[in-house]
Amino acid sequence: MNDSPIDPLSRHSGHHHTAGSPADGSRSSVVARRWGILAFLMLIAFMAHFNRMSISVAGTERLMSQYGFTTTQMGFVYSSFILMYTMFMTPGGWLIDRVGAVRALAIMGFSFALLEALSGAVSLFPVSSSVLAGLIVIRGIAGISSCPLHPGASRVVSRWMPLAEQPLANGLVTAAALLGISSTYYLFGWLMDEFGWPQAFVIAGVMMLVVISAWRLFATEFPPSEQKEDLPDAAGLHAVAKSAPASTLSSTLELLKDRNLVCLTISYSAVGYFQFVFFYWVEHYYSDTLHLSKETSRTYSTISLLSMAVGMFLGGYLIRHLSRYRMPISPLALVPIMGLLISAVCVLFGGYSQEPNVVLFWFMLALAGIGMCEGPMWTIAVRSGRQHGGTAAGIFNTGGNSGGIIAPVLTPHIGEQFGWDKSLWIASAFCIFGAIMWFWIDAEDKPESSPDA
Repeated sequence: MNDSPIDPLSRHSGHHHTAGSPADGSRSSVVARRWGILAFLMLIAFMAHFNRMSISVAGTERLMSQYGFTTTQMGFVYSSFILMYTMFMTPGGWLIDRVGAVRALAIMGFSFALLEALSGAVSLFPVSSSVLAGLIVIRGIAGISSCPLHPGASRVVSRWMPLAEQPLANGLVTAAALLGISSTYYLFGWLMDEFGWPQAFVIAGVMMLVVISAWRLFATEFPPSEQKEDLPDAAGLHAVAKSAPASTLSSTLELLKDRNLVCLTISYSAVGYFQFVFFYWVEHYYSDTLHLSKETSRTYSTISLLSMAVGMFLGGYLIRHLSRYRMPISPLALVPIMGLLISAVCVLFGGYSQEPNVVLFWFMLALAGIGMCEGPMWTIAVRSGRQHGGTAAGIFNTGGNSGGIIAPVLTPHIGEQFGWDKSLWIASAFCIFGAIMWFWIDAEDKPESSPDA
């Protein structure tokens, strides 16, 4: 193996400027704007997931006690979002390819801000049944409006970031989403304590409105044309993008026949299953299986999820570093395979232990491992679709959420029937299956795989 370092960006640059030339200042400006775009994407992901999880905090701490809702009734509210989000994910990809990722994200943000505020307005309804029905409808529509979020963000990353930076950029966006989820328990809880739960929803909606308004003023679909050579899809980027056909049913069917995208989507469904096991049941595991206090369970759950965010950054960083070396396997494939296998092993070690701190340690490693998969998988998904990258990302995310839908129901069923350690065995098996799928995924960087080729 020739492991001599190479410049991971050099193959994407058609021109070189000498230091101190006029182009240096222009290029520095583009680089600064590039990272500004990424910062906005992270903020949008943070706010969108904060708003998405706010209903769960409100349900647990206010709605069920105030209106007498059962856990099953609140489950319908939660599931309405997930179901509609999954069903409309591919149409959300079509929207991205038709109107552009920047506009699609703006549509998502403005509509979600309104729906978040309306979630608080249901307090004006006269009876509890109408409040419940209103929340189910509003959160279901919110699920539809959220569809362009991650596919759109990955599409923007594919156009603004050099290829070697894309896994890190995508990992940072998904890590910001995890931070949004993790902060909801305390931040939205504080808003409810200070202002009441209806007002908390309105405030959260206004916060989203401010962020997305600034995004619409700042962001553009493409970097300045004079800097096209710094991107992986260099020559003729703007001209090709303008002439590229919008996604149609036939183009979607072609994507569904693409082996790379199909295998990647199946692998991501395994990732989704593993993640949703922890999203919905890790606090229950700490409190009911390990018999920890409510406060300790909440703290351990937060730490566990934050470790996934660390893994998302780590995965992108490793690819950025390993891309400098010639290797027999692409880092875009090596890192997610490693992450899936780490998760598969560590979750079993955690399940066999009864010492809370030891369980936390192994669960942190398992979730960091699964987080390592996010950046490279989103990068490959967008590039698999070429000019229909938004639709490809939508199909890909549908797979992830399909696996996620199964986990909240299957996990407690197996746990109650056979023991919670068996539920963790199933989660481990999903990871191994997801890793095996990479035997049929081609992650090599090819010029013809450009998102706008």
